[in-house]
Amino acid sequence: MVSPSLAAKIAHDGDEIQIGDARYSGDIAVWPQSGLRLAGIGGKASVLADGASTDGRAIWLLRGDKVKVLNFLHSEVAAALG
Repeated sequence: MVSPSLAAKIAHDGDEIQIGDARYSGDIAVWPQSGLRLAGIGGKASVLADGASTDGRAIWLLRGDKVKVLNFLHSEVAAALG
């Protein structure tokens, strides 16, 4: 199973990224790609800040355009745009 942070490093514009139902603690990511579809599968994937953040702002920083995020639970820090 691929973690969100690893997926963010290898994804390309227009990809669909499927992340399994698990708890990802401190697994922060910057998503520079556009046209992504990020989907938690098998339930909601839980992404917990656990004190970590990208750029001091969020668990995930979505820099691309037209990104869809489905079936994820983010807690402690909200996902940020820009």
